[in-house]
Amino acid sequence: MIARIEQALTNPDANRMRAVGGQLTVQVKTVENFLHRQHKNSHTLCSNQVDLARNSDQLTESQAQIYCSLYASSQELLKLTPELDRLLSRRGELALVKQLPLVTGEHQSDPVLSIAPMQYPHLRKLATPLPLSTWEPKSPTVASAPLPVIGRTAKTAIANYVPPAQPAIAAPESSLNTLATAKQILTATQISFPPEIRFTDLGENANVLDRFAYDLYPQESQTYAKFLELPRTGIFRILQSSAYQRPLNTLRNRLQPSVNERYPFPSLGDAQNRFNPSLALQVQGERFQLRHPGVDYSFMVDVGDVPLEKLDGKLQAIDSPIKEFLLNYRPPQNLDALQLDRRRFLTGKDQNWQQNQTI
Repeated sequence: MIARIEQALTNPDANRMRAVGGQLTVQVKTVENFLHRQHKNSHTLCSNQVDLARNSDQLTESQAQIYCSLYASSQELLKLTPELDRLLSRRGELALVKQLPLVTGEHQSDPVLSIAPMQYPHLRKLATPLPLSTWEPKSPTVASAPLPVIGRTAKTAIANYVPPAQPAIAAPESSLNTLATAKQILTATQISFPPEIRFTDLGENANVLDRFAYDLYPQESQTYAKFLELPRTGIFRILQSSAYQRPLNTLRNRLQPSVNERYPFPSLGDAQNRFNPSLALQVQGERFQLRHPGVDYSFMVDVGDVPLEKLDGKLQAIDSPIKEFLLNYRPPQNLDALQLDRRRFLTGKDQNWQQNQTI
């Protein structure tokens, strides 16, 4: 429960905040019923910590210690109920908080459109972000858009486009202190259990799974230990580009470190004149190659290992002016000029090579 609340405090998903609010209520009530079955008056038993075994006829000293620690931690977590309600209202500024089903199970129609039934949320799924503040402009996805083809009009760039700002969510200090106190009480009580009892720290498990998903496996450094002893060698894990990118139209707490910040990609070269090149790696066959973003004009397309005589004879011929331009064009030797020309070709804007020629 503590681990879930810790995650919800910094997560922009409204459904997760609402879920832990309900789970906390159920958790506290369940603990109260359990404690009441063991002893009729928890407050009386645990208010005098001098000799718990003497105050309880049916509990041993270790059992009484566990009993009172469970009672104290539950009362500590109960303090979070109003705080979670307040934070849920703030999450409603980021995503749609739909109405929950009625407890009695009866049906209720939409107050405006009485014909349309109410759409209840699924708290295990992400809440829908508010479109006005967080949605990106529509653009073809990789799955739906084929590879670029020479001669087809490219998507026009959006002038003065500013990406939607992601929310910055900091967990309240009071809530963190309350969780730390409850966790400390429970951790100190674990020594009262028999040694064969093992406890699972879900927060530590989450960190281990995060390293397992994005970092090196422990045996890899051992496997290549002899190679790593050589000068100017290293080892790191190559992840897919999607691991470093936020999916469109989803919320992310910008105060939480991203995958790239938690597991930074190492520099493959020495910085010169305070310039550290950042080039993307891509897989080409069975090898890696550096991709130069911002300088690819898309003049050439890889058609595969096909003999020239096997190419389709119906391929569209290039107009003579364009052919002459491509044969005589000399790319600039300056990076800024290269990127400027690239934008001209891809957008069709500000070309005017000669006599208002547009490529």
